[in-house]
Amino acid sequence: AKGDSVSAVELTGDGGIVAAGSTSSFGASLDAWVLRLDSGGDVVWQRAFRGADEIELSAIFPTIDGNYITAGATWSDATTEHFGFMMKLDTSGNIIWQKRYGAVSGLMFSSAVPTSAGGIIVTANKYSNSAVGARNGTVVLLDANGEAADCMSTASWTATGQETNARPRISTVAAIATNAEAV
Repeated sequence: AKGDSVSAVELTGDGGIVAAGSTSSFGASLDAWVLRLDSGGDVVWQRAFRGADEIELSAIFPTIDGNYITAGATWSDATTEHFGFMMKLDTSGNIIWQKRYGAVSGLMFSSAVPTSAGGIIVTANKYSNSAVGARNGTVVLLDANGEAADCMSTASWTATGQETNARPRISTVAAIATNAEAV
């Protein structure tokens, strides 16, 4: 499909795969895209998430409660303002919660991993408005609900999920978990 990309994959407890990235297959905007594949590489479900702005996911992992955390960035083409973005999805890909991070523009999440206590460690690039091209790496510890104490502000933000019929390149994604040759 046009403009589909997978940026992150993780194995699930049952030998399947959960993957995250972006798609522009459903219109002009860039939507978040999450796929769940079984151990044979067949699509169990996939969802595209669209908000008021563009969304691109760069990380995904299963949580200790059996759900999924995704992280990435959201931005407006009109203003080019970037913010960190995170969603918690249930086992069927439905949104449990979602948050946009950053009091000012310039924050983009690049990776996320779980902690043993159920929290989330997120790495981000913080772009400075004061110097063109200047950026700083940031590591943030969030709790299981995506909250950070005194580190950054969060804003309520709403994306809507929809079942998709996009045709992912399963061989490319499955090759990561199974070492199959891409066709």
